[in-house]
Amino acid sequence: AICEAGFEGAIVTGQFNRGTPRFHSRIFEPHPNVDEDLTPRFIELCHQRGIIVLSYYPINFSKPLKEVHPEWLMQFIDDGRPFPENQGWFCFNSPFRDWLPECLSDFMDHLDIDGFYFDDVNWGSHDTSPYIPSCCCSVCAPLFEEETGFEIPRQVDFDSRAFRHFVNWRYDKLIDFLHHLFGSARSQYPD
Repeated sequence: AICEAGFEGAIVTGQFNRGTPRFHSRIFEPHPNVDEDLTPRFIELCHQRGIIVLSYYPINFSKPLKEVHPEWLMQFIDDGRPFPENQGWFCFNSPFRDWLPECLSDFMDHLDIDGFYFDDVNWGSHDTSPYIPSCCCSVCAPLFEEETGFEIPRQVDFDSRAFRHFVNWRYDKLIDFLHHLFGSARSQYPD
């Protein structure tokens, strides 16, 4: 119906349940019904009609990866509320930084998509708003101290000079991560 309606673009997902691939991935075990999935046929029909197809991807979330690398998960900063369970939100400074470009290459190797629509580009929890900030994990803490001279804050305190530095540092690290991610993808798939 989307192809027949004349839209110029379509968004599909290459994963079930936020991380289980809809293709024969080299990284994760695919969904049990992967061979019955209609995603490749949908993409083919869209392309036959000149429709650009993007794959939705939650940029720092993966349920299956949580089982494999829990040490890469974000660690929340105390803002006075109870910490939510981290269901699979990963730190942009951890080795997840280099894992994600490999994961996206896996998508592009198996699905004839034209690009990605990234969602959830924030550095915090995703279950209650406002989101609980992060990250003070074992990767961020020494990196922050090395780069700023401050110990990483463990609680929100805008009166603290270290916390104000942390907020800016975190934005800089997010921008750096995005440049790394997009540069890696473009180096393998210039189109």
